[in-house]
Amino acid sequence: MNQASLYALVVIAAGCSGPKSKACHERMAEAQSVVSAVDSNSLDSVDRSIAAIQSAEATCAANGMAGELSELRAARDRLSSHRVLLVERDERKRSSNLTPEQLDKYVKLGDPNCPKGQGYLHKASGKEIKCTGPRPAEMPRQQAEAYFKARGFRAMPEATAERMMMESGGERYVFYYRGENGSAPFCLLIYPKPGIPWQEASSKLTGISPEKFKPGGAVTVSGRSLAIVVDEKNDNARLGECPEKG
Repeated sequence: MNQASLYALVVIAAGCSGPKSKACHERMAEAQSVVSAVDSNSLDSVDRSIAAIQSAEATCAANGMAGELSELRAARDRLSSHRVLLVERDERKRSSNLTPEQLDKYVKLGDPNCPKGQGYLHKASGKEIKCTGPRPAEMPRQQAEAYFKARGFRAMPEATAERMMMESGGERYVFYYRGENGSAPFCLLIYPKPGIPWQEASSKLTGISPEKFKPGGAVTVSGRSLAIVVDEKNDNARLGECPEKG
């Protein structure tokens, strides 16, 4: 894991003065001490490093330190991308450790641990397994958060009681809830990983085929009609009754 750019920034920051820069740089130094000791093979260690960077980001953003904030975000993106690799590694181990009985059951009935509309190939046997579990677009908040975290995403600090924000590298999803326990999101903001079409990202959240997503149209999830609004220039989309600004 390469922490060179963050380390250089902390060294440069030490020569700066002023209360705003001091608060920002103190948090950056704290983050640097955590990041420099990261175990790149440990998901928990990487998580602690990301959390330390996020804490420094919050302080630097509050004090208007744009340059430092940009460097911190770049460091967090690198760690987040590495975290995805660790989660995928663990997922491969879990899949390969299925007992013959579990494998036979999943082949016949599907895997309830992944969303309906998706599927995967069990590498050891070459058998295809369909997913039968709930889709993120119909999950209540607690379940949706667990779903994304299990796939390498982290909750963003800008989240609120009504707004769940999950991020992994350049990929981000924002779900809005009305607060009722067990309710599905009424709005989904979709910012796909660079190079991935918004239709494909939307399909993964809803279990609906990508070709069904048309700008200005709508899709139906669990009996709810979700209007589709697309920012084609930036390749992101809004599904449902979304606020003007996400």
